Amino acid sequence: MTKKSKVNRDHEQRRLGNLIPMYSFFLNPYRDLRFTSSCPSFSGKTKQRKLPLAIHVSDWGMVILNKTCWFCPVCELLICHQDEIEGLLVQLFAESAPRRVGES
Repeated sequence: MTKKSKVNRDHEQRRLGNLIPMYSFFLNPYRDLRFTSSCPSFSGKTKQRKLPLAIHVSDWGMVILNKTCWFCPVCELLICHQDEIEGLLVQLFAESAPRRVGES
């Protein structure tokens, strides 16, 4: 029997649901580095893929965004840009819960 590292055990405990993740996920916090034409790990060409993203917002719950992200088909890496997601969340909460806009 092989031992799992502590990192792997912690990762398994934090995952929601029982399904195995389909993609690796990278949330890009940098506005000046976009990764729109090449994969950061493979340097291959990326494509766009539109899919639902489930985001947990503290003291609110789950938010599902139908978002177009960049995708590397070789290493199955999904890249989303943090500023775009934050903009969509601000727009969503400005309409449904104006008091939450500006909270971290």
